[in-house]
Amino acid sequence: PVAGGVVCTREITWPGGDLWINAAQVPEADDCAISVRISGDGRDTHEGFDHADSRLLTADDPTRTTVQWGEKSLDAFAGRPIRIEFLLRDADLFTFGATAPPER
Repeated sequence: PVAGGVVCTREITWPGGDLWINAAQVPEADDCAISVRISGDGRDTHEGFDHADSRLLTADDPTRTTVQWGEKSLDAFAGRPIRIEFLLRDADLFTFGATAPPER
């Protein structure tokens, strides 16, 4: 049976912009789901950026899609250290990145 897992980045300085991911459902799976959490030092979750706050990404989403946490923007963390934690169920995560940050 296909299962899931967690991928957690090392602490990175967020360049600004939104987070996009390139992911897909595992071929032999019936359904997939991906949620994303943003944490800081000690892996403490930033308020409003927990797994439950992120829009659950499913097989219906395009291969490359932007992660959303309601009305909150990851751009608020520009220049600050964060960790990105991906919770995967029957999904493959290929890569992730930041969209071009808005003009300041």
